[in-house]
Amino acid sequence: MLADRLQELITVDLVTRTVHPGPASGTHHYSLTPHGNAFLIPLAALTVWAEDHLPDRDAPAPGRPPAPHH
Repeated sequence: MLADRLQELITVDLVTRTVHPGPASGTHHYSLTPHGNAFLIPLAALTVWAEDHLPDRDAPAPGRPPAPHH
């Protein structure tokens, strides 16, 4: 599944793949393309929005009591 997702990111030019010679099929290195790096700006803004507007993972859903701790 990871290989499929990486291939999708390569296809839309967000990630590049480099193969370095080595035993068997070699070592693969993935990195962001300039297009992928540009995506970090809106992603950072979305992260800030989520931190400000979404509940903490451990917080109870609105209207629900906290879960008991074991």
